Amino acid sequence: MQEFIPDSKRRELQREFADLKQGSRTVEQYKKEFDRYLPFVGGQVGDEQSKADRFLWGLNPDIYLAVNHFKLATYREAADRAIDQEKAMARVKTQDPQKVGSSFKKRKFDESRRPSISAPPKSDTDEASKELRVAKTVGQASVAQRTQPAPPICHTCGRVGHTRDQCHVFTGACYRCGKQGHRVANCPQPDPKAQSTQTASPQGSTNQKV
Repeated sequence: MQEFIPDSKRRELQREFADLKQGSRTVEQYKKEFDRYLPFVGGQVGDEQSKADRFLWGLNPDIYLAVNHFKLATYREAADRAIDQEKAMARVKTQDPQKVGSSFKKRKFDESRRPSISAPPKSDTDEASKELRVAKTVGQASVAQRTQPAPPICHTCGRVGHTRDQCHVFTGACYRCGKQGHRVANCPQPDPKAQSTQTASPQGSTNQKV
């Protein structure tokens, strides 16, 4: 049986729920806090799809981007998927440095065992030409860096090429067509990647025949 609380307290809880995000919590901790508010905010999240969408909206951007393209129709599906994704990302963070380190050590060991091959003697003309080419390349790169403005960086998702106001994580817009009101899993626009794959197949077969 739900305890009685005054309307003023209920409105306060509803305001807190509207601002609730994962933040520094784990997904499981965020879910526990989300569940604590649910009995008092029924009007804000009336059905399972609304609960799922609101839960996903509050996730940190890296996890949100990884799970939002799935078709998650219930709150439980959304929470389970986000928890699994966070655990998978944590495993990658702990395993990658070890794998990279062992691979680097093995590569250095293999290279140290290779027989040394003496390079043919180079003339002064070759060295001068090489220095001139390097200086020219460095000069061109410096000019390009000075004249070309740096691309914007989004402080919401961390990606390069757009600002926070244009970020689909911030605006809630569809990642395929850029419109609001639906997610990419329900987008009416066809997937351009699938279309390019279909159109590329007959061209590849024609080139082989020719």
